[in-house]
Amino acid sequence: MKISIGTVIELGWADAYRKPVILVMDKEDNPHDHPMVREIAGYYVNTLTAGLELAIALLKGSPNAMVYLAGPITGLTYDTATDWREMARGFLETYNITGISPMRAKEYLGAEKRIEGSYEDTALSSAKGITTRDRWDVSRSDVMLVNLLDADKPKHVCDQAGLQMMGEERGCSRCGA
Repeated sequence: MKISIGTVIELGWADAYRKPVILVMDKEDNPHDHPMVREIAGYYVNTLTAGLELAIALLKGSPNAMVYLAGPITGLTYDTATDWREMARGFLETYNITGISPMRAKEYLGAEKRIEGSYEDTALSSAKGITTRDRWDVSRSDVMLVNLLDADKPKHVCDQAGLQMMGEERGCSRCGA
């Protein structure tokens, strides 16, 4: 099991900027289940749906509210890294809340079988580019939602409940769930 170093760094930034952190994590065998991670997280839930609902409740009435959508990226497929973030962004948007994805404007990574830690030949995906933009995004967000569900399993993750929350009655187009 591999820990997402980027996510842990983002948690540190959120703590330094005093941003509320919602941790979405299954307890069994999650490599991120650590006392310091739990200490930084002000809120702990075990489903993405519950995390989104909590973010909405925390930000109710806040104009121009933003939620940073943290979670593992390195080692995942592009679809696995982006699907849950796109679903979350769409759901938050219905409440006039902006979801900020660290994967935005990185469609060029779609051809990668597994996303690497950085791509030094691409400014936005270089170590400096990732660090600069992600730190800025955390600093300007109101809440950080950290999705660590199945963090040890680099595969497509589908949140059927999230599809239903958005009014979708169909199954996932990739896995059929």
